[in-house]
Amino acid sequence: MATLTYQEFTEACLEFLSISQKIGDCWKASGDTYIDGNFFLSKKACVSTVQTKASADVLMLGEEITDEHLDPSSLGSNCVNIIVSEYHIVFSLSHSVPVLYFNVFDASGNLLTLEEIMDRVPALYSEQIIFNKWQSLTQQEHPVLGRPFFQLHPCKTSSVMSHLLSGINDLTNLKGWRYIASWLSMFAPVVGLHIPLSYFSDV
Repeated sequence: MATLTYQEFTEACLEFLSISQKIGDCWKASGDTYIDGNFFLSKKACVSTVQTKASADVLMLGEEITDEHLDPSSLGSNCVNIIVSEYHIVFSLSHSVPVLYFNVFDASGNLLTLEEIMDRVPALYSEQIIFNKWQSLTQQEHPVLGRPFFQLHPCKTSSVMSHLLSGINDLTNLKGWRYIASWLSMFAPVVGLHIPLSYFSDV
């Protein structure tokens, strides 16, 4: 079950959506489950970043701002910015796996460039992503909306999920919504999408 049929994907997403609503994770459903590739889940998230005039350092995607950053004595000429990220879980008809599409905007609504997004990839993943930048993180037309979105390319997803399956004795633990949650837990942190532990502890 490293790959999914479209029906399995939609059923898993609807189960995941129900759980996300229970724990307040704010995913929403869009599209038609009866049209192949048309259904997807979406979520928006805001994060504060701090940038100084003397330094280009910023908080990584998904990293929360701290009281120290907002301390007037340490803020100086720092500028606090709001970054809005939009995430979509879409089905790849060619790879038969979920794909994470996303866009990142500044407070003025301007879309961040690929290089700006790369600068915000958490250090834990940056070396791998930078090495395979044009293969791992690319800009593509959203298959449903027809607008440019960045995506984590799905070419390695089935092998990653196969590796995960090889370490699981009870394969029912990776069916339905658990597949989506497990997949997200591995891919989402790369682009700053936080996955609550409640998916794995409270359900």
